[in-house]
Amino acid sequence: MWRIRNLALVAVLDLFTQCARPVGPSRTSAIAAAARAIGAKDRDPKFRNPDYLAIRLLGGRERALLEGVGRFRSALDLEFGPAVEELGAYRGIVVSVLLRTKHIDAVLAQMLTQQVGQVVVLGAGLDSRACRFANSSPNTVFFEVDQPATQRAKIWRLQEIFGTTPRHVRYVSMDFTSDDLLAKLRRAGFSETLTTMFIWEGVSMYLTASAAEATLTFVRRHSAPGSAIVFDYYSDTHPSVNNPLSLVAQLGEPMLFGVPGDKAAD
Repeated sequence: MWRIRNLALVAVLDLFTQCARPVGPSRTSAIAAAARAIGAKDRDPKFRNPDYLAIRLLGGRERALLEGVGRFRSALDLEFGPAVEELGAYRGIVVSVLLRTKHIDAVLAQMLTQQVGQVVVLGAGLDSRACRFANSSPNTVFFEVDQPATQRAKIWRLQEIFGTTPRHVRYVSMDFTSDDLLAKLRRAGFSETLTTMFIWEGVSMYLTASAAEATLTFVRRHSAPGSAIVFDYYSDTHPSVNNPLSLVAQLGEPMLFGVPGDKAAD
């Protein structure tokens, strides 16, 4: 039986998703990476965001995507305390991203001790786990699924930093509104017989209810025994869900889905 592990986060402002709406590179993937990068500057290891690569993934092109979103761009060049002050009302994002990053990292680390054969990151954005966990399980293949423009920008940035892309990562470029996920994954080497860890971070709340259900149905139908999924979500009572006046809606990425009551596990 596959298991669903979930994380409920209530953020002051949630501007991040790595789904397929943007025509160009995802602005929200840059915002999420900026929040991780700022959180990684905290000197207290108990509260430090573990994503030490986030700051390196934010090159000139990525930082340009932050223009006009609070003061994220300027905050990146400050120490932790001043950076948080610089963010003002947006500081809650750093805490929210810290919680989900630590939780998902912990679940992934545990799964990698169980000889997971492959990891699928749905809506990968600037996720750095394939690099950060490379030594934990060198035989595990990572599949990063994302919309083409965001994925191309990430590959360019990795090549700028490291001169190449990680050998154990398969980049699955797709249009989430029209492409067949299973066909795309299979073409990249995905196997339905291997134990799989699915990571679905910062996406579910921006999908329709039917799209969210379809994703979970896909995982159930195409996962080997012992596989797992970890994801974050909102409840249907969150004030930003289906609210055309919310900040995220005004930015063009409205929240459409919240899990009814306490039914996430179901």
